[in-house]
Amino acid sequence: MEIICRAMKKAGVDIGENYTNREKASEFIRCEADILRQDIQKIVSKSRFICIIADGSTDNAIIEQETVLVRVVSDGKPYTLFADLVPLKHAHARGVLDGIAKGIQRLSLDLVGMRSTEYPGPSLIPVNFDGAAVMMGSKGGVAALLKKDIPFLLPFHCVAHKLQLGILDAVKSKPSICQFEETLKWIFKFYWYSPKRRRDAKEISRIIDENFAHFTDIKQIRWVSSKTRALAAMQQNLQTVVLHLGQVAAGSDDSAAKAKKYLSIVTSFPFIKNLYSLRDVLKPVSKLSEFFQSNELLLMHVPPAVEKCALTLVGLKSELGEYMQQFKKLYHPEEKKFGNISTDGWEIKLSGCCPPAATIQSDSEFIDSVVKYID
Repeated sequence: MEIICRAMKKAGVDIGENYTNREKASEFIRCEADILRQDIQKIVSKSRFICIIADGSTDNAIIEQETVLVRVVSDGKPYTLFADLVPLKHAHARGVLDGIAKGIQRLSLDLVGMRSTEYPGPSLIPVNFDGAAVMMGSKGGVAALLKKDIPFLLPFHCVAHKLQLGILDAVKSKPSICQFEETLKWIFKFYWYSPKRRRDAKEISRIIDENFAHFTDIKQIRWVSSKTRALAAMQQNLQTVVLHLGQVAAGSDDSAAKAKKYLSIVTSFPFIKNLYSLRDVLKPVSKLSEFFQSNELLLMHVPPAVEKCALTLVGLKSELGEYMQQFKKLYHPEEKKFGNISTDGWEIKLSGCCPPAATIQSDSEFIDSVVKYID
């Protein structure tokens, strides 16, 4: 706060002399939070029924926390509202339940008062958690503990999380996709943990007149939508990565051997084909995942959205998608090259076997696995 105020004064902004310290800034934030919380309480108080959404996380100090939200329909409009971020004393089911109870108290709610429609205020009907045993375990999970007191409770496994688990299961069923994902993770780690490598790669991309897409921390590519962004970054950086790995592989340090190994994988037909193929497959799945995370989502919207995604995926079996069509145009098996070789553009020398272009088709087996798991 003090630094911002000093910068504003240097810029000629008249901010006065009062309320320019950290203590006053904290006071302002608390007042704003109280006003926002009062608005949320008004919305919640108008609702007959309520859904609790909770998810665990660990902060930088390795402290277990529970994010608690409530979902209500007020005046015919759905709302997803933040209740609190609660540090947990214990990460077992009872500890998480205590954290949830503490979180909803910030909105003047309590679990006892939501057990029946006979009590004033909204009644708790559904709860929405991830599929972890501590949350959804049939005997000792948080949902089971709540159901003992609220027999009519409807526990739901988060649809976005179920979709992510389905994609993970589909990937595990295909060894070539597993190897692709392992290579992709290695590349992201290779650049994320080394500012020097990122600088060198950016310099190469500048020389070849390409924009270098940011490689994020590997922890940030767990969800479907973030995987889609990771694939887009890899596709955009493909030529730069190949050139840079070639430079590193020619060296004599500890990274040279690994760079040489992964360079041969990155320049292979299976890796590049999977890169473009997965972009087509994950495009509708990513849209579905983002739709599942929207604030306006209602339960009746889920089945038609899943059906639309499945039909789009099935269509890829009979007709190549946008990115596989690009792949086919850039693939030149006779020259063992990939790129815009006819226009003196970028090109990559391919390693390993290069099947004829006429044999290229979508991975029907993988698409069937994805459709099976999201259904």
